Amino acid sequence: QQKLLRTMQERSVQRLGAKKSHPVQVRIVAATNKPLGEEAEASKFRSDLYYRLNEFTITLPPLRERKEDISCLAKRFIDEAEIELKKKCAGLSREALVALSSYHWPGNVRELRNVIRQALLLNDENSYIQPEHLMLSNGSLSHINKEKYPHVSLDTTDGEMTLKDKLRSATDVLEKRLVEEALIETDGNKSKAARNLGIDYKTLLRKIKVHQILDK
Repeated sequence: QQKLLRTMQERSVQRLGAKKSHPVQVRIVAATNKPLGEEAEASKFRSDLYYRLNEFTITLPPLRERKEDISCLAKRFIDEAEIELKKKCAGLSREALVALSSYHWPGNVRELRNVIRQALLLNDENSYIQPEHLMLSNGSLSHINKEKYPHVSLDTTDGEMTLKDKLRSATDVLEKRLVEEALIETDGNKSKAARNLGIDYKTLLRKIKVHQILDK
């Protein structure tokens, strides 16, 4: 941290073993998954470096909070995997897409990339990826149980709704049902329900408010 701060202040670097510094013209882009403001207040991160880096901040929510991006990201990862693995794929089935959108993604975008790559390996050539091809971690939906969730519609015949709109609607319905079941299973213990769902407590409270779920 000290060396980086000096570089930013002096606009110069000194190579290992060199005696002179060399001026540099660079733009620093930093990324972190920790709240650096809180880390600086707790003396776990240099406050002077934090304020140097914090000229402009872009907050990118985790994948579980922007599930409308899953279909686009999945398509990109399929395209990449097809080239790398030299294997063709017809794309994601509707059921697979709903399953991906219902998952809590503790590993964020990197986990999605790995899941898509594994699914392509398991999938037959030129076939659609099905829910059974998705190797999701503990507590995930590896398939959509239509008997348990009969009200989750996968109908695509409504021409007035885009696929993105239909996916969001189906995901909202399924997400609400999963949150309700988690609360029932934990007798209303929100902290335990959040852990079982693989999300943090604040995210669970937000979902309870968004879906207007009453306390059990």
